[in-house]
Amino acid sequence: MLLTLAVEVPLGLAVAGLGRWPADRRHWLRLAAVLVAMSLITHPFAWTLNVDLAPHLSPWARVAVIEVAVAAFEGLLLWRFGRLTPARGFGLGAVVNAASFGVGLLFFLYG
Repeated sequence: MLLTLAVEVPLGLAVAGLGRWPADRRHWLRLAAVLVAMSLITHPFAWTLNVDLAPHLSPWARVAVIEVAVAAFEGLLLWRFGRLTPARGFGLGAVVNAASFGVGLLFFLYG
């Protein structure tokens, strides 16, 4: 969980900063809070779903289903509560989720 937060929160803020974003720090704090909250919500869900789907799907099929579902839900949270446009919210959800998965995979393979 800490690894997920360590990847998704700073990356999410950095990527959001690439576009136009208000200078008011309350917007940045709100986005940081949403990034933390979405990880706290989706991380346990992803692990539980992985176990539940194990008898039914191959490992890579499980990864695909879970990661798409998590990225979509995180994008929805970023859009609605992070006050991003739908495109930016879902795009940011996809970027941070892919990065988090990639780092986790590297730790699994080489850590």
